[in-house]
Amino acid sequence: MSERLTPTNDFFSEILRENLREYRKPDTSVITISGLPGAGATSTSQALADELSERYGVDVVLFSLSDEARRLSRSFGGMKRSEFLRDPERVRAVDSAFIKTPLKAEHAKRIILGDGRNAGFDIAGLENAGRKYPIPLPFSSVKIYLHAQPDVRGSRKFLDAIRLGTTQPRDAIEDRIARQIQDEENAFRLAYPTNHSLTPDNMGFLLEGRPIYDLRYSTDTSTPAQIAEKVAVHPLVKNLVANTRD
Repeated sequence: MSERLTPTNDFFSEILRENLREYRKPDTSVITISGLPGAGATSTSQALADELSERYGVDVVLFSLSDEARRLSRSFGGMKRSEFLRDPERVRAVDSAFIKTPLKAEHAKRIILGDGRNAGFDIAGLENAGRKYPIPLPFSSVKIYLHAQPDVRGSRKFLDAIRLGTTQPRDAIEDRIARQIQDEENAFRLAYPTNHSLTPDNMGFLLEGRPIYDLRYSTDTSTPAQIAEKVAVHPLVKNLVANTRD
């Protein structure tokens, strides 16, 4: 399968060529929220969508890369999402669906809120391709990384499992999550064969010498609503909101 993979920059450039054939005013905004399982990316994204809508009255479009993977996996005979995301080409299929979202004219004057471990990487890759093309992109972005200590993340995932009725002990759940993280990191490196040693799971990740993440927040002692409020009033995010109104 790996012989069909293309370099990272080619992947993003091809999507630009296929999906952005004419100039569009840059009035779409993108916010991405990434982090390891248990860091709170999904719950914070949902809280942030509500916060932005209530505070600024903007139209927010939520895009969950996990939900997209789940949707695509059903077309492969009901494959489990965790198995689906171990395959590099399927990882790229999920990323491609998200990358195309801010390029669509129907999302003008909207905020696209992307939740997923690759979400920040996806938008950074698209922005790099736009600089190389060169072509002005129809959006601006803020990319956020959420981090939490391993024991905090483990406790959250264990509580989630209890709510779903699991009978597994905590250490078994933590081992499963650790395998998932490693499997998905391996699939990422196969999907995007570059010379970097890190993955988007590291908040210091650089893509072609540029930092991926603009903002970083610890969720160890904060609720999703508290993080969402901090994000919503940050100057970078307020600028995005203004961008959708110009």
